[in-house]
Amino acid sequence: MKKIFIFIILIFIFSICSCNNQIELERNDSENIIDELIENKEAEGVKEMKINIIINEYSLSATLEDSVTGIAFYELINEGIVLNLEEYGGFEKVGSLGKTLPSNDKRITTKPGDLILYLGSEFSLMYGANTWSYTKIGEIDDVTNLKNILNDGDVTVTITKI
Repeated sequence: MKKIFIFIILIFIFSICSCNNQIELERNDSENIIDELIENKEAEGVKEMKINIIINEYSLSATLEDSVTGIAFYELINEGIVLNLEEYGGFEKVGSLGKTLPSNDKRITTKPGDLILYLGSEFSLMYGANTWSYTKIGEIDDVTNLKNILNDGDVTVTITKI
């Protein structure tokens, strides 16, 4: 009986060690991805990450945050992306990026023109205020007539680098 008990304890200890190693590997992989994103930005000589958001016939410029999330988003739109954004809550248009980006959610109050990452893979274009835990990606440079440009309902947006 003692031998079985010792054997079970050894298996338990081995399992815990294996889990810790896996967590450490995942942490190292994340750090490598972040380092690679920053190196790519620096290698391209990018000082300010500017993007163009096209909604219907309107073109809006935006500036991305100089953060890991901003850099990851900038890399994601290398060739440009098209997103279908749905109306949500009367203050934002939201849609899936189809990919999870690094996030650093903080409780913030958004303002019109904020570009937000929600749940790591959802892109939100804010045209009103909301307080929640988000990661800010960037903001539209000039929000004049933003609500009118977005109209009511869903919109398709094309996002490219400037």
